[in-house]
Amino acid sequence: KNIFSKLNILIDQIICSSYAKSINYKNNLSLSGHVSFIDVGFNKTSIISYLDSKIVSIDILPIGGNHITKDISAVLKIDMDSSEQIKLNFDQNPKILNEQNISTDILQKIIFARTEEILELSTKSIKSNLLLTDIFKMILTGEGSRILDNNYKDKNFFQKDIDFLEETLEDICHSGFKFISELNKQEVVVVPKKPTKQGFFEKLFHLFR
Repeated sequence: KNIFSKLNILIDQIICSSYAKSINYKNNLSLSGHVSFIDVGFNKTSIISYLDSKIVSIDILPIGGNHITKDISAVLKIDMDSSEQIKLNFDQNPKILNEQNISTDILQKIIFARTEEILELSTKSIKSNLLLTDIFKMILTGEGSRILDNNYKDKNFFQKDIDFLEETLEDICHSGFKFISELNKQEVVVVPKKPTKQGFFEKLFHLFR
């Protein structure tokens, strides 16, 4: 708040980016049936499930992409900054691994072990709100999910109906803008209380308070 104030920016509304993104992406992709958006963040994972146009459930898991970085740091005994760089670049730049004498197989096992945990917990959360016969689609978003892409959908725990949605900061901002600009049927409308008429001394008190 102080940083924004120094830049003469006034905050008049705060929204949940995971929620706003899920609405925007669901509408843009014309998705129907049971669809769950799994937004993997820094230290948490948000799960928002829909049945057609209705929200079925919202859940938050206390686990995110930073836990993968911590695992790499602990197992390989390297600092957090190096772990983060290796996590984000190991598939694109194997030279980094060679320089530090790190096995790609071991690194993948570390990453996929924690990722499998996130997906299993997400699936458990989703199924707890659905019937056993229900079929659902899972869509992964967020910074924490960037470590995974379609190259790894052949892994055992990706034999589910999972899609990876690439997004940019522009996409996230656009989702927030649409959220506050358009009327959403599921939103609660807050009706302000009718202001009471203040007397002269009461107005004077608030003026100099």
